[in-house]
Amino acid sequence: MMKRLKILRIVFSVAFFALLTAALLCYDPEWASWIGWTCQMQLMPAVLSLSAGACLFWLVVTLLIGRAYCSTVCPLGVIQDVAGRIGRLARRNRDGSLRPYRYSRAENRMRYVVLGVVVVCVLAGQMFLPEIIDPYLVYANVINNFLSPVSDTLLGEVVLPGLTGVALSVVTMLVVAALAFKNGRTFCNTVCPVGSALSIVSRISLYQLEIDPDTCTNCGRCEDVCKASCIDAKAHTIDYSRCVLCMNCSAACNDSAIRFTANRKRLSTPLMQQIDRKLPQMTLDQPRGNALETTLEPRRKGTK
Repeated sequence: MMKRLKILRIVFSVAFFALLTAALLCYDPEWASWIGWTCQMQLMPAVLSLSAGACLFWLVVTLLIGRAYCSTVCPLGVIQDVAGRIGRLARRNRDGSLRPYRYSRAENRMRYVVLGVVVVCVLAGQMFLPEIIDPYLVYANVINNFLSPVSDTLLGEVVLPGLTGVALSVVTMLVVAALAFKNGRTFCNTVCPVGSALSIVSRISLYQLEIDPDTCTNCGRCEDVCKASCIDAKAHTIDYSRCVLCMNCSAACNDSAIRFTANRKRLSTPLMQQIDRKLPQMTLDQPRGNALETTLEPRRKGTK
């Protein structure tokens, strides 16, 4: 079931990416009316146009299951996934296996500072910073400043794009692709203002992906394929504020230990370890009963 969710997610994200690209390139009003909704579903345009419907929709979705926006409709998400896949194929291990991702701590200070600066810029009407780090605006600038002039030239209308716009768009895309090529979704969890905003809500999502410690065999496959670097396989934890719901972890798990659940479990092992640390270490020549007596001895002294 979880593997099917990954396939469904990939098919939907690719189809949406194609429709979004067509909507940005489309000049036909009739066609634009059919596929223009893909642009309206993007968060930054919804915020700028004060579209309560789109904002409320993504708020509800994130409260229910987390950052589905990042894995389904974000255009830079698709580009990062492609670049990340190419990076893993290009940097194989000596045995031919794909180079694994590794868990890393969240850069919360950086991403929330960037989010705060972007919010201030939007409120002040200064769009330079949002246009170079917001995923939709970055992709739209690439289409408008690069692909649209190219398509117009191929159709016989010579259009010279603005050099500044082309340079800025190309540099931004190269940086995002390079980060994804090396470390997966680094941009999503350190710079992207949309991802940072959604991370605040996704922390309290009703349904979250959880690693069941009772069925997990500690194989580490989930951490190896987590392009958000948010899975700590040793601790059986998922940083859901950074999880982009790519479903790679659940598809890679052969033990069905990763699932969506609203009733998250609490590990019993740490409690047992605390009890064990309180007991004195027994030696081979020490009877088992002496250890218990040693533990109870201070209490007996206190009662005298």
